[in-house]
This record gives sequence, C-alpha cells and structure tokens, in this order.
Amino acid sequence: MRKRFVSSIDRPERRPMPAERPADAPTAETKPESPSPGTNTAEQLGAILARIEELHTSHRTLEHMAKTLEQGEFYDLLYNYTRPWRIVYTNLLAGITRGLGITIGATVVFAVVVLVLRHFVTLPLIGAYIANLLDLVDQHRSNIR
Repeated sequence: MRKRFVSSIDRPERRPMPAERPADAPTAETKPESPSPGTNTAEQLGAILARIEELHTSHRTLEHMAKTLEQGEFYDLLYNYTRPWRIVYTNLLAGITRGLGITIGATVVFAVVVLVLRHFVTLPLIGAYIANLLDLVDQHRSNIR
C-alpha cells in the first residue's frame, strides 16, 4: 500500500521552541493587545480580511506543493534513500525472480519445440536433420540418468 504524503493540514501544528520564537511574538505571559476604543472597526476588519486572504493564498500554495511532491513520488524516493538495505533486498529478490522466470520459460519453450519437431521427422528434406537432433537429445538424456 502506497503511503500518502502528509500535508500540514493532516498533522497538528508544532509550537516553536522559545529560542525559535521571534522577539515580538506574544508569549503566554503577554496577552495580545485589545483594540483601543478610538480605532476604526472597519480598518480592523480590513486588516483581518487581508490576513485571511494571505493565509488562504499560502494554503493554496502549500497544497499545490504537497500535490506536486505526491505526484513526483518524493516520499518513495526518500523512503528508499533512507533505507539502503531495502534497495539491496528488493534488487536481490528481483534478480532471483528474473533468473527463475527465464529458466522456466526457456525450458517450456524448448520442450514445445522438441514436441513440435517430433511430428516433422517424416518430412523428406528436414526429417533426417531433425532425427539426428532428436537422437542427440535422447543420448544426452540417457547420459544424465
């Protein structure tokens, strides 16, 4: 089963450590400033709407980046890069499977060719050649047993 790329929406937000927090960021000790009674509510709403639009734009950008990384199979690349023994195991298993497949396939094809050639022994032109070939195969079989 292929794992899906986890976007920032799927995982909880990580809170920055105190050393990472900007100096002007509010902390637990300081409360955000409440609007003063003389400020214009329309200006505050405009600022809030501008901030929401900015967040929405950055969210669309992040989602686009997440989809692009998922389509590029970036997760699979990182997974294989961080686990080199998995690559060795996968390639070893693939090599063994190919070797067995080629061996079994060649055996089946050769057996079918021999069965077909046995029916052509009676042909006048190539019958003698095929008979000699079948005699060689029979001699080889008797030497193996």
